[in-house]
Amino acid sequence: MAYLSESNLPFKLYEHEAVMNLEEMAQKLKLEKAPLIKNLFYVDKKPNSYFLVIARQDTKLDKGFWKKLGTTGGNVRFAKEEQMESVLKSAKGSINPFSLANDEKQQVKVAIDEHLFENEYWAFHPIENTATVEMLRNDFLKFLEQEKIAFHRLELDTPVEKAEEGKKDQKKEEETKEVPKENTIGIDVKKS
Repeated sequence: MAYLSESNLPFKLYEHEAVMNLEEMAQKLKLEKAPLIKNLFYVDKKPNSYFLVIARQDTKLDKGFWKKLGTTGGNVRFAKEEQMESVLKSAKGSINPFSLANDEKQQVKVAIDEHLFENEYWAFHPIENTATVEMLRNDFLKFLEQEKIAFHRLELDTPVEKAEEGKKDQKKEEETKEVPKENTIGIDVKKS
């Protein structure tokens, strides 16, 4: 937080009990402007290859985006607590993008959910999970730039509501499609 203040990156601080996951965070914290954001830390089978995936709470991750990061969904697993501590100097339940400043060897590839850019404000733990910092998206991106942290802006999947809408639209479309005549059995006149 001192770093953000010194860097002229304004923020609002929310102090709260320790939260280990998004469900606890939703119960114990009401953010003014930012959505709840999940930060998922993965390790690849390749040695010293890690990924931090930052997404809106309602974004359902699909395995397809991994190819754009140079791996496949079958090669990645959630990182173990000792890996979190070793690479990001952060504990389980406290993983956040501010921890990337501790990635001295730059082993972590960062993927940010395209849908998150619809929000003007973002919020993350300031290393510890007993507080949350809410700030302008553009100020957070300045933090990444200052720390020389590259990221991939990817569509990880569609948020759950949009996915459901898409399924309904697809179902309607399938219902209205005409059956090609070569696939019919000779009945092409409606009963009425």
